[in-house]
Amino acid sequence: MKFSNLSRKLEQTKAGKLTRDTLDWQSSQPNVALAGVVGSVAVALITLTAVLLAGLSILESLLIAWGAQMISFIGILAMGYRRVRRQEYACHNEDKAFGGSCDPSDVWRSYGRLTSISCPLQIAVFGRDTVQSRIIGTDLAGLGHDVHHSTDSDAILNSICDQPETWDLLIFDLDSGPCLDTSVDDLMDFRQACPHIPIILLSSTAKKDDFSCHRKSIGDVTLYKPVFRNRLLEGLDNVGLDT
Repeated sequence: MKFSNLSRKLEQTKAGKLTRDTLDWQSSQPNVALAGVVGSVAVALITLTAVLLAGLSILESLLIAWGAQMISFIGILAMGYRRVRRQEYACHNEDKAFGGSCDPSDVWRSYGRLTSISCPLQIAVFGRDTVQSRIIGTDLAGLGHDVHHSTDSDAILNSICDQPETWDLLIFDLDSGPCLDTSVDDLMDFRQACPHIPIILLSSTAKKDDFSCHRKSIGDVTLYKPVFRNRLLEGLDNVGLDT
């Protein structure tokens, strides 16, 4: 049975016998607005000092400094937006590159919590081995949770069903299953077996995040991809998990 091998890997990881594959992936969205404010204020102060020393009047100096601040603020926002768009483009392209199926035994990656919190969560993630999966794993580990990611949906679902009391959340990428119908059937069976475990669904075809109840039979929340830290936190809040 596929689950037995991966289950042993999970137990070895918990016991410290398996080396954790913790990635140094800085994936959260940058606070572009804050960077823009801080950077533009610094530019304005430097400009104001320079023009005052050059002998211009206070009014002229303030106008020039204000103009320099606005230009630098817009420039920083533009660079930050471009960086975020590059991250989204990388996620999208890598998901497309992994359109074919891969050997499900290739990946069982554990992200150990990077900070101590009072109530860490044990989180299971199913999805292809892509940038998006690594972003989720490192973001959640950075928040103080233990994350186990597998490319094998059967293994991850069976692992939870085998020890449901040790798990707190399932994140399931609908784009990564063999087909949507199979994933839906698997999730419906899982929901009946473990009704207390919240499920966050990921989908590239969703037009927006969905926090309604009309997919309750397979999941509590649907997040459109790519997903970054802020929206991931919103998803956790909507399934009743305090981070």
